[in-house]
Amino acid sequence: MELTLENYISDVESGKLISGLYVKNAVKRYKKDLLNPKWIYDSSKVDKVVNFIAKLKHFTGKYNKKPFILEPWQVFIIANLYGFYNVDGTRRFQTAYLEMARKQGKTALVAALSLYHLVEDGESGAEILFAANSLEQARIGFKFVHAFATSYDRRGQKLKKYRADMLYPARNSFIKTLSADASKLDGYNCSFGIVDEYHSAPNSQVRDVIRSSQGMRTNPMLICPRLLLLSFSLLKIDSIRSYRPGAAGTIILKSHMYLQLLY
Repeated sequence: MELTLENYISDVESGKLISGLYVKNAVKRYKKDLLNPKWIYDSSKVDKVVNFIAKLKHFTGKYNKKPFILEPWQVFIIANLYGFYNVDGTRRFQTAYLEMARKQGKTALVAALSLYHLVEDGESGAEILFAANSLEQARIGFKFVHAFATSYDRRGQKLKKYRADMLYPARNSFIKTLSADASKLDGYNCSFGIVDEYHSAPNSQVRDVIRSSQGMRTNPMLICPRLLLLSFSLLKIDSIRSYRPGAAGTIILKSHMYLQLLY
């Protein structure tokens, strides 16, 4: 993993890999943060996520039944999200906006991460919420989770899979699909949340409810994947206190550190 990550960073810096301003600045920030004593970088945590995803298998098209090997840019995302920790052991980034082009695999990536948080993140009683702007869209995302789970647990001994949710009895944990109805999201204690297709959300209510439900968790995470539309309207709704494009879209919102990466 480290070699893949180093090569990606080197290729972005040298220009071998054609990259936009935000990606270049993200690489600069990453290297700078490695030297910052405010944060601890744990490469073993990154390896754990990358290696887990490699156990999963694709289920459509020419990659059917082949291992889910992350692309270098995807490893870079994982390194940012799962590599940096505060001195008290909490994750530096607990919310992420991932913007990427259509058909670049955003749903597959977050589906794989959902499964990771269900069985490998170490959270007892984990509650993973997979939300979208409609129940149909959420179930499309859950289809990826279901297929990946089948390749991970071929004999069905670890996971109990249903139409719209999945259980991991060993840790009393579950994944549940939800539509964008904020009134039906109360009562959860979310450890990992996804608001898929965030670019088409009418407002930030669903994201806000999921984020507020994570208050009792030590190391929660919320990911909002969205198409790259170069529109920050929803981010403005969030009452952003500081947005610095020169820092690769690092957004400080209230007391939480947000990571935004554009691909």
